[in-house]
Amino acid sequence: MTFPCMASPERFGYKWAHYSKILPEQEAQFRKWIGPLGPEDFRLKRVLDAGCGIGANALPVLRWGATSVTAFDADPRTVAAAVENLKAFPNVTVLLRSIFDISWQEEFDIAMSIGFI
Repeated sequence: MTFPCMASPERFGYKWAHYSKILPEQEAQFRKWIGPLGPEDFRLKRVLDAGCGIGANALPVLRWGATSVTAFDADPRTVAAAVENLKAFPNVTVLLRSIFDISWQEEFDIAMSIGFI
């Protein structure tokens, strides 16, 4: 992996290692961020969550019936929190990856990167 700037992954990794639980109010916040899309827009879709953090944005998408979610982040602590938070869903893949090293092309119906890029 290549990380041109290690400061941000380090800071966010530290934060998510200490605040790793998904709170109920995070779904309401996510709904505001994705408007005008709604839950029905994610049903049966293949979704990419770039810079997934602890999985707070992937969780509602999975609950809304996404076919699959591929989520990734650049810090191992963050990825560990996301794996734990999303472990109930067999249709999610959580990866340790930099956004600079992705190679997917035309594999997702929806790609999101909220608060990351």
